[in-house]
Amino acid sequence: MKYMGILNSEGFAQIGNASGVEIVLRFMMVAFLGLNLWYRFSTIFDYSRFVGGLFIFLGICSLGVILFPNLLRAFLFFFGVSFFLFGFRAYDIQSQVFETVVVFVALTLFFVNLREESSDQGARDGGQKGKDSSQLNQQLVGLIFCYVALSLFSLLLLPLGHMVRDFLNFGFESYALGIANATPNSHLYPLGGINRLILFFMLAYGLATGVNPRERYRWLFMGLFVGTVFCALLGLLDFYGIVSLNWYRKISTPGALHSMFLNRGWFAEFVLTLVPFVLLGFMSKIKGIWWKVALFSSLVICELALILAGARAGWVSYPLILFICWLFSYFSKEGRFESFHFGWKDLLKVAVSVPLTIGISFLLIFQVLMPLSAYLGEKTGSKGIQTKSKASTALIERQASRILDVGKGGRLYTWGEGYNVGRERPVFGMGYESFNWHANILADLPESYVHRFHTEKKMKRIHDTPHSIFYQLFVSGGIVGLCLWMIILLYALAILLVDTIKNGRLINIPVAISIISFHIYGIFQSMQYIPMIWSLIFLNLGYAMTINDKVLSERLRRITGVVVKVMIFLVLIGGVVYFTGRGSQGLAEKYGLRVYAKDQNWHNYLGFYPMEKGPSGDFRWSGKEGMIRIHGDGLLEIRLDCDTPGMDKEPVMVEISVDDQPVDRLVFEGIGSRTWWYWLKKRDKGPHEVQIKVSRTWNPRKLGMSVDNRDLGVRVGEYRFFSNLPKDGIGFYGWETMGDEGLRTEDGGRKTEGRRAKRFRWTGKRASQSIAEFGMRDADLGKRGKGVSKHKGAGGLDEGAGGPVVFLRCSHPDISKASVVVRILGDGELLRYIEFSDYGWKRVELGDEELEGKGIVTYEVSRVWNPKRMGVSGDRRDLGVPYQSVKSSSFLSKIRASAMARPSS
Repeated sequence: MKYMGILNSEGFAQIGNASGVEIVLRFMMVAFLGLNLWYRFSTIFDYSRFVGGLFIFLGICSLGVILFPNLLRAFLFFFGVSFFLFGFRAYDIQSQVFETVVVFVALTLFFVNLREESSDQGARDGGQKGKDSSQLNQQLVGLIFCYVALSLFSLLLLPLGHMVRDFLNFGFESYALGIANATPNSHLYPLGGINRLILFFMLAYGLATGVNPRERYRWLFMGLFVGTVFCALLGLLDFYGIVSLNWYRKISTPGALHSMFLNRGWFAEFVLTLVPFVLLGFMSKIKGIWWKVALFSSLVICELALILAGARAGWVSYPLILFICWLFSYFSKEGRFESFHFGWKDLLKVAVSVPLTIGISFLLIFQVLMPLSAYLGEKTGSKGIQTKSKASTALIERQASRILDVGKGGRLYTWGEGYNVGRERPVFGMGYESFNWHANILADLPESYVHRFHTEKKMKRIHDTPHSIFYQLFVSGGIVGLCLWMIILLYALAILLVDTIKNGRLINIPVAISIISFHIYGIFQSMQYIPMIWSLIFLNLGYAMTINDKVLSERLRRITGVVVKVMIFLVLIGGVVYFTGRGSQGLAEKYGLRVYAKDQNWHNYLGFYPMEKGPSGDFRWSGKEGMIRIHGDGLLEIRLDCDTPGMDKEPVMVEISVDDQPVDRLVFEGIGSRTWWYWLKKRDKGPHEVQIKVSRTWNPRKLGMSVDNRDLGVRVGEYRFFSNLPKDGIGFYGWETMGDEGLRTEDGGRKTEGRRAKRFRWTGKRASQSIAEFGMRDADLGKRGKGVSKHKGAGGLDEGAGGPVVFLRCSHPDISKASVVVRILGDGELLRYIEFSDYGWKRVELGDEELEGKGIVTYEVSRVWNPKRMGVSGDRRDLGVPYQSVKSSSFLSKIRASAMARPSS
């Protein structure tokens, strides 16, 4: 029970004499992390048993560390070691698991910090000396917060109104799945990006606060480096066929080393960013030649892996990183900072160490590993080993020949894409992580910069990112965002360097080199694309937060304070700019679009996934609920397809409402399509709203049917209005025949055969036909007139004096218990209201003046019946009423005779 005090409100408020603002901020932090935990639980917990088990394991580990804070160092070490498992895109399951791990770690740090602060405050209140804890660098925290705020404000450029309506239709879990699995061309992708940005900032902040945060970072960085070397070693073992990692990463480039990463270039990013932490080993107090050999070997292993990965950016960057690492390794002896002034001997050591490391790596590859691989291939007769060896040699030679070659569609092309997208809003940018979404829209607009760029290059290939962190920053936040990031970068490097000189903290050196390495490689890659890679820069910046700004001179602190205030002012201006351009409607107006989207009809579909192409035309998947906004009036047609598994056991019901009024229910008992028709009356205020509610959804990924991880309802085709109907109308089933004895018997509705058969059609819930095809216009039915009936004849058959005539009859088995109403509409205007309470025929006659000016007559049945569900027959159709268009007066006498032959109901 003693551990639970930190969780109650009193303990929460008293920690460190926290002010009201601090308490609110803490509650906001824990609320954000808690919401993220719910978000991840909703999206990945049931992805597989392994992922669900990992979720539970992380919870147990976090609880154990909160209860026993001494375990925190080991917890952070293994957290760092695990990073190499997550070299995937944001929408891959591995990255989603990584973000879940980060949430657990951040929550653990939050509660451990609360507990340590509480213990420290209790010691001080008791007159004892509290533990040492660093004071956060407020200026650096402020600068990073400004960047986060600017990115958050930029979400206003997204179609937030539409997104809110989508959220209400999809529900939390389905919408969360949409964000988690959003690809860069989706307007949901920036939401996931912002969530990651805030999450990584909070992780860095949690590490930087509390007692002895630098020691926490030391253990985390050691874990990261150990994981890097292990990852490179695993990659070498996989490359030479000793182990196989294809089961994990799924794909690989022939002849290239991937290790656990989906892409070899991302592997190179990871290694180059973290290899500087080898200096932690050189700076340690561990003595012995074996330790030096182990550290030197780790560098050779990383170099081998980078060479075999075939990433040109890694080849170019690694020698520079090695030079800096060896340079600083000679600055320290036995864990002490010595001097920046060293003689020719030290320079000679560095000059020899760098090429020696690289030379040994190439020697091992070309003179040992490849010949050995070829020999083993010949001895064992393994074509796989021989093929891989040849492919590797060819890849290295090809990549080496292209180092200085600027090919078509290479980095200059992708940088040009980033530049031309960013030119649309150069000052404050296009919005965080929205490059691909904008590029796909702008590429089809002839006057846009992107389209002109594609025309000039005679290419139209749109990449997920501009393949440069700097162009990505420019597109996201414009010149202001790019400058703000550079200020953060330069400030962090300055305090790391000054603190190293003044206080001799050697751990600052690998952190500074890692920041530089991150941005050197970032010239060639968008580091934000891989969440795990992106988090590394925040860990480095988080360490820099632990260095008090007082290490800087008073003058420099004043200058930095002014810069922070200017940045805050610019961020506020940016918020106003984003608000005035909300939804990117300014760009829509600039290019003459109804709405800023690739699909110009997209804004009319709420609660639907993006448009897809199918054999029957364009369609959209609905979620649990969806709304279609329809502009216009007349006879509407919408096609719905249902592919939900298990409908034979549990049918899928689709409820349809128009302008908040329920009008129909479609039942799917098997895979198939249904066409729905409805007459929309003219509306003065806004568009009509057709709401679709599906009884249950299905997820192909969870059912093991495909990689599609969406919650799907029904497929909905593009709506259309009819101007000319088919001759046989719409909403009717096919023609059938009936005997003189009638359509149905009184006791069950089974068809009977007579000597003479007449054709009829069943309506569904709703059926329409052209006025030109309505009824009969034969003079032998008598004088034209109005009305449903003039008088009743035998068997309940209504007779009239003439006019356009049809005959309707109700065959619902339960007609005696509940009546059925048929409304006859002319262009949506009610013409007849007919109620059936028995099985008698109804003769419907309309006058010419009633039909004048109208084009379509519609039969709307109050309820349908299904013979199979009612146990009458195997007929699965939803039936309305039988319809017969009379062509001569002879049919009337036959109907009368048929009615007289049957007993009255």
